[in-house]
Amino acid sequence: MRRAQKIMITAAHTDHAVGAHEAAALDYLVRPVSAGRFAQSMERVKLIIGEREHRFYPLNAETIEYIESDGNYVTIHTRDSKYISRDTIKRLAAELAHLGFVRIERSLLVNIRAVLHLESVGRGAFAFTLSSGDCLHSSPSYRADILRVLPMRRSSGYRSAP
Repeated sequence: MRRAQKIMITAAHTDHAVGAHEAAALDYLVRPVSAGRFAQSMERVKLIIGEREHRFYPLNAETIEYIESDGNYVTIHTRDSKYISRDTIKRLAAELAHLGFVRIERSLLVNIRAVLHLESVGRGAFAFTLSSGDCLHSSPSYRADILRVLPMRRSSGYRSAP
């Protein structure tokens, strides 16, 4: 089981930093915290900030099933909720690749850990069924990237990339 990542925040008491370190906090912030400093801390713990109903939620990447492009934003889908973020699919794909996220279509980024099963739907495309029950379809142009993350053998005469 993965340990929770923590950031400790206090009101003008730098003497609690030792306690934060002992509690295995990844960062320690003293209020008031600037937006830039807060963003730095979020980057350190690899949390993504999602917005819903005018509230901001730190999201652990492991809880995200997929992310889809939505105009100038992205919509982040977890098993139970949706959030928006002022981010791009391109940047998130690069940032989350090492955590098992793969781009399956121009506007879709999927967390491979959320995939219940995958099936070929022809012409190099796949249908991904996620743990939430959502079904997403890939574009043939992303086939090589998908097979790099999920190497599969095909019985139809051609082999997947190593």
